[in-house]
Amino acid sequence: NSCGYCHRSDNKFAKSAGFSSSQMRADHYEKLMDRGWRRCGTYYYKVDIPSSCCWLNTIRLDVNEFEPSKEHKKVLNRFERYLRTGKMKGREKEKESEESKFEDENINAEEEKAMREENNLKSILRKATLQAIEQIITLPEMKNLHTTLRDGEKLQELISIDRPRKQIHGDFVTNVCLRLAQESNFAHRFDFLTTHPELLSSKTKIVDSHPDLKLSLLNASTVAPLMLSQITSCLPTPWQCSLSNQVFLNFKDSSITPTPKSESHSRTRSKKPQQKQQTESKSSLADLFEDDPATGSSQKPATRMSENLPIKFTMTLASNDFSEESLEIFQKYEAFVHKKAGKTKKDYERFLCENGLFSDKRGGDGPQGLFKGYGGYHMEYRLDGKLFAVGVLDLTQRVASSVYCFYDPAYHALSPGVLSALKEIEFVKERCEKVDPEFKWYYMGYYIQTCQKSVYKGKYKPSMLLCPETYNWVYLKEVYDRIEKKETTRLDDHNPIINEMDLSGIDLETFVKTKAQIRLQGMVLRIEHLTEQGQQ
Repeated sequence: NSCGYCHRSDNKFAKSAGFSSSQMRADHYEKLMDRGWRRCGTYYYKVDIPSSCCWLNTIRLDVNEFEPSKEHKKVLNRFERYLRTGKMKGREKEKESEESKFEDENINAEEEKAMREENNLKSILRKATLQAIEQIITLPEMKNLHTTLRDGEKLQELISIDRPRKQIHGDFVTNVCLRLAQESNFAHRFDFLTTHPELLSSKTKIVDSHPDLKLSLLNASTVAPLMLSQITSCLPTPWQCSLSNQVFLNFKDSSITPTPKSESHSRTRSKKPQQKQQTESKSSLADLFEDDPATGSSQKPATRMSENLPIKFTMTLASNDFSEESLEIFQKYEAFVHKKAGKTKKDYERFLCENGLFSDKRGGDGPQGLFKGYGGYHMEYRLDGKLFAVGVLDLTQRVASSVYCFYDPAYHALSPGVLSALKEIEFVKERCEKVDPEFKWYYMGYYIQTCQKSVYKGKYKPSMLLCPETYNWVYLKEVYDRIEKKETTRLDDHNPIINEMDLSGIDLETFVKTKAQIRLQGMVLRIEHLTEQGQQ
């Protein structure tokens, strides 16, 4: 295809592979995104980076680590000023936009070194965790672990080593016990439903209470003590492991002595003004908004502006159904920003309404019905009830993926693109805290360092890029120079390269029969469940 980013006139184009699918399970799409895939409507595609003119790397952000930049704070202050005064004047003279150039900062050498050391530590802890899992899966207590999870490569995908939100219990934490139980139970539930199709429409709680299935379910609180008993011998000498909340494993470097209270107190007092300033800047995003006891449906706002402001701002997580109101703004936006006049209703529906994402799971049973389920949504932004911007989002179990954003050009001075991204990050963080701690990732599509329309994504720090060869995540800060020089497409040097096209040793007929699924009259079946004639 001709490249829509660099518009080169030579013979080097953007090369990609793709397929169309009118239906796609949300959890399957999440796995595809973690392999570099994206979607446009019902078309799913992946760019072949080495042979393409532009390098397109999937970019994501852990919302719990996000720190707003100076530009983000300016956008928030400008927006608050508008809500108070109704005036869009006062914008800084320098030209700013949500597609502004990437801040070319000199990366602190010590900070970069610390980041590398942390990644090395995570790699060591991940290896120790895998060893412990391989030891416990042979124990009688783990007899309910699904057979598909007894493979080393599959187990590696479940291990995530992260910094805890509050470093009370340790320096790093993993939820692998919870993931093991969840994935195993999901696999058992799928096997059970293929033999009990009459329960396909039943709720998960009803299915799980069935005596035949109940006996095969695995509890995370059973896995955690077993892991704790084995992982100690797998860890390097200064590291220790403990349990929190019965299911989380916490790793702590015992060689580091805690700071005495008196010293900590004196430091706190000496830096009090600075800490106050930091607190104000961190909370500036959340302080602008207050919770609304709404359901998150398309009729009621999920979040609103404080009522004491003259202009009322609301954001609503709505369905991705067609609306004339959204179409009108989309047409204005395409003509103003991308110089593409004449966009039709069909263009709008194909691009922003059709997606085919579905899930049998709900998106959370948390307070206030925080969202209805996984799939495609439109986040609607309104001022005094008038729609002025729309963010298109895909929601999966762990991810909110930003697909597109469009707005009324009359509000261009308010930087709606930046504002919507900041509010979507706040949305993910709120759901992470109230519904599911695993729902913490904000995916921003592709990052293209050579494209002015894409580099702004790197300002949402500390963002991470997907290595297209090992499919591990690395911090943009660590590989910025490497991408700039186009030395190599490989961004991760610590993990082996994965060759997705290597089919050696795989019996394709058996693989398709046991793995491929079909939906037939409301039932989900494997091909092996059909008669021989049906299989043919």
